Amino acid sequence: MYKMFGYWNMANNRILNYTLEELSDDEWNKKFSNNSIHELCSHIYVSDFCFLKHFKSLRKFKVHNKEIFGRNYNYNETFFKDIKEYISMREELDKIIVEFLNELNKEDLSGRLEFTNSRGENASICVDIRLIELYSNQMHHRGMISSYLDMLGKENDFVAYI
Repeated sequence: MYKMFGYWNMANNRILNYTLEELSDDEWNKKFSNNSIHELCSHIYVSDFCFLKHFKSLRKFKVHNKEIFGRNYNYNETFFKDIKEYISMREELDKIIVEFLNELNKEDLSGRLEFTNSRGENASICVDIRLIELYSNQMHHRGMISSYLDMLGKENDFVAYI
């Protein structure tokens, strides 16, 4: 599992530091299909944040004491005033995710999370499945961003650097 997240962290760093920061404001906000890179980045951020909050129901993790968890985000919210703010907040959240993963133990992986989902419904899911969702949701949307970057003519090969 940690190898998966090692790749995930490397891909995030490459997309942040070598691709997104080179976008103009117009490219960052350009609509493709039904959303922009800005909107996708907001969605990924909120999803990761919410996934992390759901782990509070398992046990007390040190990362949940961080100031960031005092905020509530909406899945439909598009925020970040610009790419620099996104990169800064994304890097902070990625560090928190790594800290969280380092706090997990084998016993945690067999636990269940009980939380309220984005539709306001009570939900329950296995910890290991939620971790896979955290990983795959971001990978899916990063793939969409990669397609949008291709349409903009921006190089964005994340696989070649493993």
